[in-house]
Amino acid sequence: MRIKTAYINLLETSTVSLASGTERTDRPLRRLYDRKMGVPFSPDGTGLTEVLIDQAGSMQPIDRMLIPGGHNLDGMDIDIQYSDDAILFTSTTGGMWTQSGNDLINKSWSPIVKRYWKIVINPVGTAPEIMELFLTSTYTWERDPGRGGSGPFGHEFNVERICSSAGQTRYIIHGDMKRRRRYSVPNAGETQMSNLLDLNYSCGNGMPFWLRDHEGAWIYGELSSPVNTRPVVSGRYSVDFDFLEIAK
Repeated sequence: MRIKTAYINLLETSTVSLASGTERTDRPLRRLYDRKMGVPFSPDGTGLTEVLIDQAGSMQPIDRMLIPGGHNLDGMDIDIQYSDDAILFTSTTGGMWTQSGNDLINKSWSPIVKRYWKIVINPVGTAPEIMELFLTSTYTWERDPGRGGSGPFGHEFNVERICSSAGQTRYIIHGDMKRRRRYSVPNAGETQMSNLLDLNYSCGNGMPFWLRDHEGAWIYGELSSPVNTRPVVSGRYSVDFDFLEIAK
């Protein structure tokens, strides 16, 4: 299972507006691309919602849309569209689909370079609520870690241990356990090292991004330490990659 990352969000470098629907001041459009899970975007009212993205002069190839779990889109009709002129739009998936469930939405297609993109949501009796919306370009690792990876896998406890002066131990549970992925690529080439360093520079300040791990699960998290690269021989490098989930 090839490891992938998605750390670019087209919305962050574009003009984002509503082609249909009215923005709420307490849940504005910027909530779609602030990379925070605290407050969702939600329009005012339950009519058709169309989020319009204009790349203008910074067009990038886009091949995936990711919406993390916790939305309320179950039962709503959704479409992802693109256009050269913001008038005639084409669907990436051939038409609207009806969303089933409120878990992660992960739609992919062959890379497309277009100036305008539109996310169309037809609500069912309630206004849509979305924590984050990624339109992104997927990076597939040129070389996977040997045997699926190295280092600790599984879950990291989100528990604080407190010991009183009398020796009494108490535990404070701050939230769910988080998945940790630590990968070591012992023989990466120049291209892979450059791509992972680009990710490091883009997300090394604590900016969360998406990782598809060696088991095929898409995880939203952050670098828990900088990407570490060491030259092995000319043109080959050892790369260590440490990732920690921050939200389901």
